[in-house]
Amino acid sequence: MPIYNRRPEMVGYQAITSFPMTIDRNVFGAWLSGFVAGEGSFSLTMRRDCPRAAFNMQLRSDDAAVLHLIQSYWMCGGVYLINRKDDGRIRNQAVSLTVYKHEHLETILIPHFEMFPLFAKKARDFDWWKKGVRLVCLINKRKRHKCGTSGQWGRSRKWLPEEIEEFKLYHDEIRDVRSRDVKKADLRHSS
Repeated sequence: MPIYNRRPEMVGYQAITSFPMTIDRNVFGAWLSGFVAGEGSFSLTMRRDCPRAAFNMQLRSDDAAVLHLIQSYWMCGGVYLINRKDDGRIRNQAVSLTVYKHEHLETILIPHFEMFPLFAKKARDFDWWKKGVRLVCLINKRKRHKCGTSGQWGRSRKWLPEEIEEFKLYHDEIRDVRSRDVKKADLRHSS
Protein backbone atom coordinates (compact mmCIF):
# COMPACT_ATOMS: atom_id res chain seq x y z
CA MET A 1 0.00 0.00 0.00
CA PRO A 2 1.44 3.44 -0.87
CA ILE A 3 2.42 5.87 1.84
CA TYR A 4 0.66 9.25 1.95
CA ASN A 5 1.49 12.78 3.11
CA ARG A 6 1.19 13.44 6.85
CA ARG A 7 -2.18 14.58 8.26
CA PRO A 8 -4.13 13.17 11.22
CA GLU A 9 -6.21 10.75 9.15
CA MET A 10 -3.28 9.65 7.03
CA VAL A 11 -1.05 6.63 7.01
CA GLY A 12 2.42 8.17 6.70
CA TYR A 13 4.57 10.54 4.68
CA GLN A 14 6.15 10.39 1.25
CA ALA A 15 8.09 13.02 -0.65
CA ILE A 16 6.83 14.02 -4.09
CA THR A 17 8.52 11.89 -6.74
CA SER A 18 9.88 13.16 -10.06
CA PHE A 19 7.57 13.09 -13.06
CA PRO A 20 8.58 10.21 -15.38
CA MET A 21 10.70 11.36 -18.31
CA THR A 22 9.03 8.72 -20.50
CA ILE A 23 5.71 10.61 -20.44
CA ASP A 24 5.30 13.63 -22.74
CA ARG A 25 4.44 16.59 -20.47
CA ASN A 26 2.25 18.32 -23.08
CA VAL A 27 0.22 15.21 -23.81
CA PHE A 28 -0.15 14.52 -20.09
CA GLY A 29 -1.13 18.15 -19.42
CA ALA A 30 -3.93 17.98 -21.99
CA TRP A 31 -5.10 14.62 -20.61
CA LEU A 32 -4.99 16.02 -17.07
CA SER A 33 -7.29 18.93 -17.91
CA GLY A 34 -9.81 16.50 -19.36
CA PHE A 35 -9.51 14.29 -16.29
CA VAL A 36 -10.01 17.28 -13.97
CA ALA A 37 -13.13 18.24 -15.94
CA GLY A 38 -14.68 15.00 -14.74
CA GLU A 39 -13.04 14.41 -11.36
CA GLY A 40 -11.64 17.72 -10.08
CA SER A 41 -13.12 20.29 -7.75
CA PHE A 42 -12.30 23.99 -7.46
CA SER A 43 -13.40 25.34 -4.09
CA LEU A 44 -13.68 28.73 -2.45
CA THR A 45 -14.69 28.69 1.21
CA MET A 46 -15.10 31.04 4.14
CA ARG A 47 -13.74 29.79 7.45
CA ARG A 48 -14.19 32.13 10.41
CA ASP A 49 -14.35 35.09 8.01
CA CYS A 50 -11.11 33.96 6.42
CA PRO A 51 -11.47 33.26 2.68
CA ARG A 52 -9.68 30.17 1.41
CA ALA A 53 -9.18 28.47 -1.92
CA ALA A 54 -8.25 24.88 -2.76
CA PHE A 55 -8.19 22.30 -5.51
CA ASN A 56 -9.21 18.70 -4.83
CA MET A 57 -9.60 15.37 -6.62
CA GLN A 58 -10.88 12.16 -5.01
CA LEU A 59 -10.55 8.67 -6.43
CA ARG A 60 -10.89 5.14 -5.13
CA SER A 61 -7.83 4.01 -3.19
CA ASP A 62 -6.84 1.54 -5.91
CA ASP A 63 -6.30 4.57 -8.21
CA ALA A 64 -3.78 6.24 -5.86
CA ALA A 65 -1.00 5.91 -8.46
CA VAL A 66 -2.91 8.29 -10.77
CA LEU A 67 -3.02 10.99 -8.08
CA HIS A 68 0.67 10.49 -7.27
CA LEU A 69 1.47 10.92 -10.98
CA ILE A 70 -0.57 14.16 -11.10
CA GLN A 71 1.17 15.34 -7.92
CA SER A 72 4.58 14.65 -9.51
CA TYR A 73 3.53 16.53 -12.68
CA TRP A 74 2.57 19.65 -10.71
CA MET A 75 5.19 19.10 -7.95
CA CYS A 76 2.73 20.30 -5.31
CA GLY A 77 -0.20 19.18 -3.23
CA GLY A 78 -0.72 16.28 -0.89
CA VAL A 79 -2.20 12.83 -1.43
CA TYR A 80 -4.35 11.80 1.52
CA LEU A 81 -6.06 8.57 2.49
CA ILE A 82 -9.74 8.97 3.35
CA ASN A 83 -11.66 6.30 5.22
CA ARG A 84 -15.30 6.25 4.17
CA LYS A 85 -17.54 4.93 6.90
CA ASP A 86 -20.97 3.38 6.72
CA ASP A 87 -22.70 2.32 9.95
CA GLY A 88 -19.49 3.09 11.85
CA ARG A 89 -17.43 0.59 9.81
CA ILE A 90 -14.89 1.40 7.15
CA ARG A 91 -16.53 0.21 3.93
CA ASN A 92 -14.12 1.53 1.34
CA GLN A 93 -11.21 3.89 1.12
CA ALA A 94 -10.53 6.80 -1.17
CA VAL A 95 -7.50 8.96 -1.86
CA SER A 96 -7.54 12.68 -2.35
CA LEU A 97 -5.08 15.02 -4.05
CA THR A 98 -5.47 18.43 -2.45
CA VAL A 99 -3.62 21.67 -3.17
CA TYR A 100 -4.14 24.31 -0.47
CA LYS A 101 -1.09 26.56 -0.77
CA HIS A 102 -2.24 29.72 -2.47
CA GLU A 103 1.11 30.33 -4.13
CA HIS A 104 0.87 26.89 -5.77
CA LEU A 105 -2.70 27.56 -6.89
CA GLU A 106 -1.61 30.87 -8.42
CA THR A 107 1.75 29.89 -9.93
CA ILE A 108 1.17 26.24 -10.93
CA LEU A 109 -2.51 25.34 -11.28
CA ILE A 110 -3.87 28.55 -12.82
CA PRO A 111 -1.15 28.64 -15.52
CA HIS A 112 -1.75 24.92 -16.20
CA PHE A 113 -5.47 25.42 -16.86
CA GLU A 114 -4.76 28.52 -18.95
CA MET A 115 -2.33 26.51 -21.09
CA PHE A 116 -4.61 23.45 -21.23
CA PRO A 117 -8.11 24.97 -20.97
CA LEU A 118 -11.15 23.31 -19.52
CA PHE A 119 -14.48 23.27 -21.34
CA ALA A 120 -18.17 23.45 -20.39
CA LYS A 121 -19.22 23.61 -16.71
CA LYS A 122 -15.76 23.14 -15.22
CA ALA A 123 -14.44 26.06 -17.30
CA ARG A 124 -17.00 28.36 -15.68
CA ASP A 125 -16.07 27.05 -12.22
CA PHE A 126 -12.41 27.64 -13.02
CA ASP A 127 -12.98 31.24 -14.17
CA TRP A 128 -14.70 32.20 -10.88
CA TRP A 129 -12.24 30.16 -8.80
CA LYS A 130 -9.27 31.84 -10.51
CA LYS A 131 -10.62 35.27 -9.53
CA GLY A 132 -11.00 34.09 -5.93
CA VAL A 133 -7.47 32.64 -5.84
CA ARG A 134 -5.97 35.84 -7.23
CA LEU A 135 -7.84 37.91 -4.64
CA VAL A 136 -6.61 35.65 -1.81
CA CYS A 137 -3.04 35.89 -3.13
CA LEU A 138 -3.29 39.67 -3.39
CA ILE A 139 -4.38 39.90 0.26
CA ASN A 140 -1.68 37.42 1.35
CA LYS A 141 0.99 39.67 -0.16
CA ARG A 142 0.03 42.47 2.22
CA LYS A 143 2.07 43.00 5.34
CA ARG A 144 0.64 41.41 8.45
CA HIS A 145 -1.24 43.79 10.73
CA LYS A 146 -0.64 44.41 14.41
CA CYS A 147 -3.40 43.20 16.62
CA GLY A 148 -4.48 43.51 20.23
CA THR A 149 -2.97 45.69 22.92
CA SER A 150 0.34 43.82 22.88
CA GLY A 151 1.23 45.20 19.44
CA GLN A 152 2.32 41.76 18.22
CA TRP A 153 1.98 40.94 14.58
CA GLY A 154 -1.21 39.04 13.84
CA ARG A 155 -1.34 35.73 12.02
CA SER A 156 -3.51 36.90 9.14
CA ARG A 157 -3.78 39.84 6.82
CA LYS A 158 -6.74 42.14 7.23
CA TRP A 159 -9.49 41.64 4.68
CA LEU A 160 -11.53 44.73 3.95
CA PRO A 161 -15.32 44.27 3.99
CA GLU A 162 -15.58 44.95 0.24
CA GLU A 163 -12.89 42.31 -0.44
CA ILE A 164 -14.82 39.73 1.60
CA GLU A 165 -17.96 40.63 -0.37
CA GLU A 166 -16.08 40.24 -3.65
CA PHE A 167 -14.78 36.82 -2.54
CA LYS A 168 -18.29 35.77 -1.49
CA LEU A 169 -19.52 36.78 -4.95
CA TYR A 170 -16.99 34.42 -6.57
CA HIS A 171 -17.94 31.66 -4.11
CA ASP A 172 -21.65 32.15 -4.79
CA GLU A 173 -21.12 32.18 -8.57
CA ILE A 174 -19.43 28.77 -8.45
CA ARG A 175 -22.28 27.41 -6.30
CA ASP A 176 -24.91 28.98 -8.58
CA VAL A 177 -23.29 27.58 -11.74
CA ARG A 178 -23.39 24.11 -10.17
CA SER A 179 -27.01 24.42 -8.99
CA ARG A 180 -28.19 25.72 -12.40
CA ASP A 181 -26.48 22.74 -14.06
CA VAL A 182 -28.15 20.31 -11.64
CA LYS A 183 -31.57 21.88 -12.35
CA LYS A 184 -31.00 21.55 -16.11
CA ALA A 185 -30.04 17.90 -15.70
CA ASP A 186 -33.16 17.28 -13.56
CA LEU A 187 -35.33 18.82 -16.29
CA ARG A 188 -33.77 16.61 -18.95
CA HIS A 189 -34.34 13.47 -16.87
CA SER A 190 -37.93 14.34 -16.04
CA SER A 191 -38.99 14.80 -19.66
